[in-house]
Amino acid sequence: METLLKDGRIDPGRILIDHAEEHTIGMILGNGFWAGITLYPQTKVLPNGRST
Repeated sequence: METLLKDGRIDPGRILIDHAEEHTIGMILGNGFWAGITLYPQTKVLPNGRST
């Protein structure tokens, strides 16, 4: 992400960073990128929206 931010030709609003998790999503969104979230219904995310 640092490399993308340093390159003045790249608009973060046009970049999707995939496989975001609870410890990376704030940094991704906070820098203006889109975030793809991979859900693992049996191991990472509970039906109530909380993570394990």
